[in-house]
Amino acid sequence: MLHSRLYEQEKIQTTWAERARPKVTFYEGAEGLRDVYRDFHSYRNSEVLSFTNCKALYEGVGKNFLYQTYKKRQALGITVKSLCPDNPEDTAEQRQDARAARRIKLFPHQKYRIPNEVIVYADKVALMSFADKISVVIENKEIAESLRTIWHMVWDQY
Repeated sequence: MLHSRLYEQEKIQTTWAERARPKVTFYEGAEGLRDVYRDFHSYRNSEVLSFTNCKALYEGVGKNFLYQTYKKRQALGITVKSLCPDNPEDTAEQRQDARAARRIKLFPHQKYRIPNEVIVYADKVALMSFADKISVVIENKEIAESLRTIWHMVWDQY
């Protein structure tokens, strides 16, 4: 019996070791947050999906940095679609969609709170905290696909 349990435990550990584990990368500070944006610029002709709060985003990485990325995104063929709260900052940003190579849809900020940003691109999901100046990027096809599906479900509602 004990031998059987040890064999089963060894089998489970072997199975986990054989699986591909997600790659997880941590970023810190305003420059670390900017590195996440630089990372998705390495995927030409791609689509980036986000849940974003523009006011927090500006405070986290800086408006000037973001404005510099717009032309680069356009040149690389990267499109961005963002779901944002309908606060004054995000509503103003929506009017700049064409210039910024993106499309924003607004959701009621009184009902839903997004204080940070979640970005889905390539096979990656970035979870960003602007207040703490940290980001965690998970690289895994299935996790990215799941978040991409959730994002599209919300997008289709607005």
